[in-house]
Amino acid sequence: MTNPRLSLCLAYSLTRRNFMGVGVSIFFLTLGAILRFAIDPDVLGEAVRIDVIGLIFMIVGAVGVVLSIVMAPRRGLTSEERLMHRENHPPDV
Repeated sequence: MTNPRLSLCLAYSLTRRNFMGVGVSIFFLTLGAILRFAIDPDVLGEAVRIDVIGLIFMIVGAVGVVLSIVMAPRRGLTSEERLMHRENHPPDV
C-alpha cells in the first residue's frame, strides 16, 4: 500500500520541477543545427525533410532557453532566512 502523504509530496515535487532546462534546450539547438546545416536534406529521400526537422528542433531549443531563463527562480534576490528580533530586558534588581 502506498502512503497518501508520500504520494501527495511526490506529485507536488513533480509539478514543481522544471522539465526542460537550459541543458536540454541547448541539446535541441545543437541537434537542430546539425540536422539543418550539416546533413544533406535529401539523405532520407523526398518523404522526410531533415532540414525542416532540424529547424523545428532549433525553434524548440530556442523557446526552451528563453522560457528556462525567464521562469527560473531568482535565487539571489530572496532569502529564506528570517531575522528574529528579541528584546532581552533583564529584571531590575
